[in-house]
Amino acid sequence: MLNVVITGGCSSLGGAIVDILQRTDVLLTVIGRQSTSNKRANDCFVELDLSDDKSGWKYNNFKFVSKVLFISNAGIIDPGVLNTTMQQKIRNSESRLFPEECIFSNLTTNGGLLEPQVTAQKIINKMIGP
Repeated sequence: MLNVVITGGCSSLGGAIVDILQRTDVLLTVIGRQSTSNKRANDCFVELDLSDDKSGWKYNNFKFVSKVLFISNAGIIDPGVLNTTMQQKIRNSESRLFPEECIFSNLTTNGGLLEPQVTAQKIINKMIGP
């Protein structure tokens, strides 16, 4: 059985990855600052703020798995500009702060803003297959 461990799996891209993987038979371990709202019975949530020093921290939930895939959702990959809550806040304040250059707002009208679910599916397909 495959155990997918993902950091930041509570919202945005990480949340979308978790949502997709919950429709599969992989065992999920989500590490984050806040609990996920829809957790399956066998999934594991570890409340942990990785911005603090975690020297010596150990986690072992891998007794019944044959393979572990670790997805660090901490800026390791560059998925492009995603349509997230933070992006919405930026777009809402952009016209006020920089009226001549609405870079992020223009992404919405030009189709350059990616949906987290679409990007999450691409990452999953690349890492563990469709």
